[in-house]
Amino acid sequence: MEEVEVLTTETAVPRELGLHENKFCTVVLSSSKDDSYFDIYLPKLANFPVLSFSKAKSANTLDVFPWQSQLARKMLARYLSLGSWLDRLHALAEYFDIPIGHIEGDQPLLFARRLVQ
Repeated sequence: MEEVEVLTTETAVPRELGLHENKFCTVVLSSSKDDSYFDIYLPKLANFPVLSFSKAKSANTLDVFPWQSQLARKMLARYLSLGSWLDRLHALAEYFDIPIGHIEGDQPLLFARRLVQ
């Protein structure tokens, strides 16, 4: 009888991140969890540039039944909106003359800095 390895996110995600450590990759997180959660449970994430997609609870919650079809729809919708979201971030980073990872949450401060300049 063969032993089947059970993969969980705690083992599968770090393993996948390890396969891409020597490549240029950016990780986009779509989760309502705080960044400290990922620091604790996915320490390999610190080796990659990370962009956080909207942390709105409504984008990351599911009804109890039937959650599978909802999950598939939400994942696909988030994936399809990723391109326009990245375009917006790129345009803002170019306008404010800062790295793209420094945009989220600091837009009023960045706009004020730009006005002063």
